[in-house]
Amino acid sequence: MKARHAALVLIALTPLAGCGQKSAPTQTPSASSAASEPVGTPSGAAPVAEASSVAPLIKAASYPPRDECADLPGWAEFRVKLEAAVAGRDVAALPALTAPDVKLDFGGGFGVKELKKRLADKEYRLWDEIAAVMPLGCSASPAEGQAKSASMPWIFERSPQDVDPYAAMLVLGPSVPAYAKESTASTVIGTLDWALVTVETYPEQGKPLAKVTLPDGKSSGFVETAKLRSIIDYRLQATRMKQGWMIDALIAGD
Repeated sequence: MKARHAALVLIALTPLAGCGQKSAPTQTPSASSAASEPVGTPSGAAPVAEASSVAPLIKAASYPPRDECADLPGWAEFRVKLEAAVAGRDVAALPALTAPDVKLDFGGGFGVKELKKRLADKEYRLWDEIAAVMPLGCSASPAEGQAKSASMPWIFERSPQDVDPYAAMLVLGPSVPAYAKESTASTVIGTLDWALVTVETYPEQGKPLAKVTLPDGKSSGFVETAKLRSIIDYRLQATRMKQGWMIDALIAGD
């Protein structure tokens, strides 16, 4: 299929066929347990200094990116090669890090040959999708011992079990303002710190704000769409094989 998931609401609210339910941890993470080597805020999600100085932080669990994969055997070497391939948009280097049967969608798209086509197709924007995923942490499975699989971003495998993955959005960054109305000139009712919110109404194309249910489950506010990411947006999944870590899924939806 050629159309990519261009709007977060389509990814968040439209389940795709042929998938299983993802696993989730039993404990709710907190900001205090972030990785010793913190992952930076993604591009396009810069903190809003003014809002944080005049509006209170909305109390909610925080899910900043964490890196559970850094100490896995061979991961550091794989990560360096992956970063270089993405930075250089290297159409030879990325497939070399990819399993022959890599899964690309839930409609039958798979394989290195298809991956190369999509990397060259501007409609997919796969290079940008991979670049956006990489600052968002990495989860290792199993969480204990010598993990053999990894997933980026971290939140995909580590969101709470009671969160609806089709509607949940991760707020990208600390001190992200929630506005009372659909205007950045309206009152800031509070700020969010890597919190999970639920999308209510996705704006028409060109409008910068989305209406969300705030973490208390009762209040509503408007948050910049550039600072929201669906739980089931693109993720990169890799498996440790005999030849090293290989990408076996680059996919969105659920």
